[in-house]
Amino acid sequence: MYTSIGIAYLQKGKDLPHVKNIVLTGGALINLPCLGNISESGCFNEKSPESMKPKKAEILVDKKYILQAMGLLSKSYPKIAIRIMKKELKYGGN
Repeated sequence: MYTSIGIAYLQKGKDLPHVKNIVLTGGALINLPCLGNISESGCFNEKSPESMKPKKAEILVDKKYILQAMGLLSKSYPKIAIRIMKKELKYGGN
């Protein structure tokens, strides 16, 4: 938009620079041969400084499709659900 001091850019969308983790779930995402590409495209890039993408996010992969069950479990047993997710979600798919 134009202002009295020149052009000003108005960003829209979620402000995500402080997001620490990106969780991939579902066959289309977890079976990709190169998960590194998601890290590159899903995170902040110096070439696009106006981006509101996460600056340094770890990629976690739900290979066993547990997230839905953990959501249900967390209603009654939140500590157990967190413990299972910490054990089962794998960084970078490893």
